[in-house]
Amino acid sequence: MNRNRKPLFLFITVFITGALFILYVGHQVYLIFNSPIKTENAMYITVDDAISADGFFIRSEQVLEGKPGIIEYTVGSGEKVAKNSAVADVFEDQEAAALSRKAKELDEKIDDIEYAKSQSIDKMDAAKIDGLITSQIEELSETAETGVLTGAYGKTRDLNALIIRRTIAEQGGVFNEDALDKLKAEREDQKNKIGGRIKNIRSPVSGYFSKTVDGFESLLDPKNMDKLSTDTILNLEKSVSAEKLQDAVGKIVYGFSWYFAAVIGENEADTLTVGRTVRLRFSQGPGYDVPAIVDRIKKDGDGKALVIFQSNYMDDEIVSMRYQQVDIIKKSVEGIRVSKGAIRLKDGKEGVFVISGNRVIFKEIKRLFVTDSFYVVSAKGKNDSDISIYDEIVVNAKDLEDKKVIG
Repeated sequence: MNRNRKPLFLFITVFITGALFILYVGHQVYLIFNSPIKTENAMYITVDDAISADGFFIRSEQVLEGKPGIIEYTVGSGEKVAKNSAVADVFEDQEAAALSRKAKELDEKIDDIEYAKSQSIDKMDAAKIDGLITSQIEELSETAETGVLTGAYGKTRDLNALIIRRTIAEQGGVFNEDALDKLKAEREDQKNKIGGRIKNIRSPVSGYFSKTVDGFESLLDPKNMDKLSTDTILNLEKSVSAEKLQDAVGKIVYGFSWYFAAVIGENEADTLTVGRTVRLRFSQGPGYDVPAIVDRIKKDGDGKALVIFQSNYMDDEIVSMRYQQVDIIKKSVEGIRVSKGAIRLKDGKEGVFVISGNRVIFKEIKRLFVTDSFYVVSAKGKNDSDISIYDEIVVNAKDLEDKKVIG
């Protein structure tokens, strides 16, 4: 009897296992063909209609030549300079450079003392000056903590002058003139020791100073723009070594405008017109978009075009930049992001289905911008029939109808 029960038990086990397998497969098939509705929230975005390119700055520049030696700059890159103003000193040796630094330190000390002397000071000012010194020290500490040292040098000079004023106040408002004469004599001694071992470099024109000399100064001159072509720009790096100046100490960027030359596709160039205003977003340099005007477009007949932009925006970074990757922003579009898979046609009108309660509602859309994966559409939101922010847009579903009940 036990022998008869064994085959029966085996049969029942196999039957149950097979039934469970069939149910599992059936459930998976059901999910595939009856998948739940997939949605996305309507979000407001800003998209740039831009062309990406590489290019070079073109500026009016005059290279400042010196002689071999130790260079000490008296102005920084990007600083505006007047004609004939000093921009650098070139010393024959380290000793001459050290003597000059010492003389400049004495100059500052003498200036601080003479400024302090010019103030009306007596013993009653001591407490007031102590308060100013404390305040100045606190300002310097805050500056050091932020790591932004702009203006720190000036604050340090102000602190030195206050300390000198405090010393004079302690002496009853009387300063020892012999000490000042001694400092002046020491300064003259330092300068006499330098002798002819220094050459002053001055700006021949007014403009912006830059320490960077890259060898492109004569080639990438606005006077030569008519000669530029797509091949010139694409092969530009090959011409730099012959132009580089070994004894250059910097350059002056002058004129009211600079230019930027980039090579793009002819089809991309067809979306631009001469005189149009665009924004240039450089990969390095200023942290803002620079307004520029399309100055000229030259097509080479081989699918490429040279586009030159003109701008008069200048700062301490732009003055030294040459090669840059750039996004040429033609316009910025704001609206609601809609995936392409969500777009439906109803009665010849383009729109999307959105979930409203337990129904789906069809809403028309107006395209503003198209990318490979999504549209940017108008966001009016004034009527119930307009798509608006945070609408739950149906991305993937079948057999949808306006006002159809779901779930």
